[in-house]
Amino acid sequence: MSSDVVRARVPKTLKREFLSLAAAHGLTESSAIQRLVQQYVEREKEMQLRNRETMESLADSQAGLVVDGDIVLDWIASWGTESEKEPPI
Repeated sequence: MSSDVVRARVPKTLKREFLSLAAAHGLTESSAIQRLVQQYVEREKEMQLRNRETMESLADSQAGLVVDGDIVLDWIASWGTESEKEPPI
């Protein structure tokens, strides 16, 4: 995998704390920054997915594609019983 250099200006005290924490986990500055960037990207992708799913859910709700809460609770209450119900649509 090819790589590139990332640069950022941060306060010296923040850099010292970052390097100290990274070293405590056995990480070099480079590997700690790489991990940090990877975690940021993963978190942002997850947030984008959640936002997209939320917007889809809101659109479904506005279109009337909802199931009454009492029906859902009745269905859940039937789980594991001999008369388990099909999921409501």
